[in-house]
Amino acid sequence: MKRPFFLAVMALVLGEVCGRYTKKELAFCWNVLFVFVVLIVTFQGILWIRWNVTENKQAKKEVQKRKRQCRLLSFSFFILFFCSGCCHNLFFQQIFMIPAGMEEGMEVTMIGQVIEKERAEEGFHYQLKKPSVLFVKKGKETKEIHTLTGNVKLYGIKKEVVLKQKVMIKGKLKQLESASNPGQFDQKQYYLSKGIVCSVTKGVIEKQWGRGSVLFENIWKFRERLNRIYEKSMEKRQAGVLMAMITGEKGSLDEEVKKMYQEQGIAHILAISGLHVAFVGRGIFRQLRKRGIGYVPSGGGAIVLLIGYCIMVGKSASVFRACVMLLLLLTGEMIGRSYDMLTAMALSALFLVLENPYCLNDAGFLLSYGAIVGIGIYAPLLKECFKKGEKISSLKESVIVSVSVQLVTLPVLLHTFFGYSPYSIFLNLFVIPMMGVLLPIGIFGGLIGLFSLLWAKILLVPACFILQLYELLCKGMERIPSSFVITGEVGVRFYIPYFIMMTVGFLLLKLRKKKRWVCLLIVSLSVCLWEPKGSLLIVCADVGQGDGILFQMPTKKYYLLDGGSSSVQDVGTYRLLPLLHYYGVNTLEGAIVTHLDADHYNGMEQLFGEVKIKKLFLPKLLEKEEAYEALEKKAKSYGTKIYYMAKGDEMKEGEVEFHWISPDRVEQEADKNDNSQVFYLSYKQFNALFTGDMGKEREEKLLEDIGHCTLLKVGHHGSKNSSTEPFIQKLNPDYAVFSYGKKNRYGHPSDEVLERLGRYGAKIYKTGEDGAIFFQTDGTTLRIKKYLNS
Repeated sequence: MKRPFFLAVMALVLGEVCGRYTKKELAFCWNVLFVFVVLIVTFQGILWIRWNVTENKQAKKEVQKRKRQCRLLSFSFFILFFCSGCCHNLFFQQIFMIPAGMEEGMEVTMIGQVIEKERAEEGFHYQLKKPSVLFVKKGKETKEIHTLTGNVKLYGIKKEVVLKQKVMIKGKLKQLESASNPGQFDQKQYYLSKGIVCSVTKGVIEKQWGRGSVLFENIWKFRERLNRIYEKSMEKRQAGVLMAMITGEKGSLDEEVKKMYQEQGIAHILAISGLHVAFVGRGIFRQLRKRGIGYVPSGGGAIVLLIGYCIMVGKSASVFRACVMLLLLLTGEMIGRSYDMLTAMALSALFLVLENPYCLNDAGFLLSYGAIVGIGIYAPLLKECFKKGEKISSLKESVIVSVSVQLVTLPVLLHTFFGYSPYSIFLNLFVIPMMGVLLPIGIFGGLIGLFSLLWAKILLVPACFILQLYELLCKGMERIPSSFVITGEVGVRFYIPYFIMMTVGFLLLKLRKKKRWVCLLIVSLSVCLWEPKGSLLIVCADVGQGDGILFQMPTKKYYLLDGGSSSVQDVGTYRLLPLLHYYGVNTLEGAIVTHLDADHYNGMEQLFGEVKIKKLFLPKLLEKEEAYEALEKKAKSYGTKIYYMAKGDEMKEGEVEFHWISPDRVEQEADKNDNSQVFYLSYKQFNALFTGDMGKEREEKLLEDIGHCTLLKVGHHGSKNSSTEPFIQKLNPDYAVFSYGKKNRYGHPSDEVLERLGRYGAKIYKTGEDGAIFFQTDGTTLRIKKYLNS
C-alpha cells in the first residue's frame, strides 16, 4: 500500500469531522464500535504475524489469500483511525469549554502564562495559556477554582508584560458569540479553532512572576521594529499588505484591499504560507550550500532561522504546516533520505488535529492543506492526461498546478466567501511568480531599515511598484463581467458529487476513457446544479434591536423587508450583506422600508452599491422627514425605482401576493410608527401579516381590515404599546415571531404581549434567543427552523 500514514491520517480527519456533527447521545455507540474494531485489528494482526513467520511453504504460496488478508487488515486500520477520530472529537467537545457557572460579565481572576501579545490603541492584547480561573458562582458565596482546557484572550491591558511571563489578572469575562444568522462571521468557531475558549475585558494585571523569555520577547520586538519600518517607508495601504505578507501583522491591512484580494482570488498571498517559509528556510539552505558549507551545518542553520521566523509570525495552520514540511525536507537532505510531500503534510495535520480538532473549521487550515492535496494528488493526474510522451513545458506545468489547486480549494472558497473569481487562475499565473521578487525585496528592505530608514525607502520602491501593480490588476479584473460570481452556500449536495466527479474524472482522462468522462461530467453537473422545487422562504434575521426580513420567492427572486438595528454597529455590512451572499443574492428585486426609524433602515443604506436594488417601497406620507428625503435621494443615485405604498395597494410576484392595509392615504397619524407600512403576504393557503412599529391606536383602526393569519410579525419588537387584545383576537395567528436584541434596554418583548399571544395558541419564536427564524412553505405545509437552539 502506498502512503499508509497519509491514508491513516485522512481516516482520522474524516472521523473528526463525523464526530463534530454526531449527537452526544450517539457517543456511547462510537465508543463500543471503537473497542470492537480494536479487537478485530488485534486479531487480524496476530493472524498476519503468525502467517508470515510460519515455515509452512504451502501457506506462503497462497498469494491471493495474503492479499485478501492485507486488504482486510488495511480496511480494519482505516476504520480504527476513523473511530479514533470520532471518539477524540466527541471527548474534546466535552472538555474544551469554560466551566459551568462562568457567565457573561462576571468578575474573574486568572493566573497563567502570556504566550502572545500585540500592540493596540488601548494598550496591549495578550493570550494566556490554559490559565487557572477563580470566580464566584451566581447565588453562592464560595469561590471556585478551575483550570481551563483552552487559552484566554485579554483585551485592552494597559501594562506591558514580557512574553512567557506568568501573570495574575482581574477583569470581566466575555463569552464567545456564535453566529446567529446564515453567512454571519462565527466568532466562537473562529476562536475555538485558534484554541481560545473565552476572553477578558477591562482587565488589570495585579501580579507578575518571573522574568519571562528573553528570546521570545526580543523576537517580538524585532517584529515590531520591522512593522514600524514598513509603516514609515511606504504608503499606509501598501505597508499593511507587506506587513501581512512578511510579519503576519494583519491589524493594519486595509479592508478595501483585503476585500479586493479576496474577490479576485489572490488573498492567499496575504497569509504566511509555504511560499514565505520556503524562501526563508530553503533559500538560506541553498545559499549556504553554494558557498561550500556542508549539508549538516547548512541544514542546521536554515532550521534555526526557520524556527525563529515561525515564532515571529505566529503559529497559524498554514505556517505550522509549511514549517513541519520544510523541516522534514531539510532533515532528509541533511541525512540523505528521500522526502514525501503528502506524508509530511499528513504528519503536520496529525499534530494540529490531535492538539485541537476545531482547527478543521478554520478556512486557513482547509485552504493550506487543500493546496497541498491539489499539488500532490490532482496535479500529477492532470499531467498524465496532457503528457502524451513529450516533456511538459514550464508554463503548461504552472497552469496545471494552478488549476489543480483552484479545483481542490473551490469548495472551501464557496463555503467561506459564497463565491469565486473565475479569472483567478490567470491572475495567479502573474501574481505568484512576482511574489518571488516581492518577498526578497520586502525582507531585505526591512532588514536594511534597521540601520538606515532612507535606504529602506529606496530599496522598498520596487515593492511599492509591485503592490501597486497588484491593485491595478485587481481593479482591471473587477471591470470584466462576472469577475466575482456569487454562488451562495451550495451545501453538501454540491461538495460530494464535485469531489467524486473530479477524482474519477481525472482517472478516466488518464486512462483515455473520454466517453465515460463526458457521461460522468453530465451526471455530476446535473446533480450539482439541481435545485428543489420552488417554495416561499421567509428569513427573520437576527439584527439585534431592529428588523430585517428576507423573502425568497418561489420564482427565486428576493425582497428585503426593513434592515436596521440600534444595537449592532454596521448591521448592513456584518449581518444583512453576509445573509444575502449566503443565499447567492447580488440583486434584490425590491426593498421595503416600513418607516424611517434607524432600527428599520440604517443597514439597508449600506447595501446600496454592494447589491443591486431594483425597487424601493416607501410608505406614502403626506409630510416627509429629512431621513425620508435622504433615502429617496440615495436610491435614485443608484438607479433604484421608488414606489410609494398606501392602503389598498397590491403587488404580485408569481403566485405570491402583497396587499397593503396601511398607511392611510388621507388620514395619517401624528406618531410616525403608526404610519408604518402594514401588509399581508399571501401564497396559496399561507398568509402572513407584517406590522412594522404600528402602535395600538392604529391597530384599533385596522380591526375591520384584518382577519386570521398563519404568521404574525409582532409589531414594535413586542412592545407593550402594540399587539392589543382585540387585535390579537381578530388575527388569531398560528405562529408569531419577535425581532429584538438580546438584553435590550426597552424590555422587549413585553411579558404582557407574550402572555396574550400564548392565550390565543400562537407558537412563539424569538430572534433574540433563537437567532434567525426560517419559515418555508409550499403554500399548504409549513416548515419552521431556528438557527440557534434547533
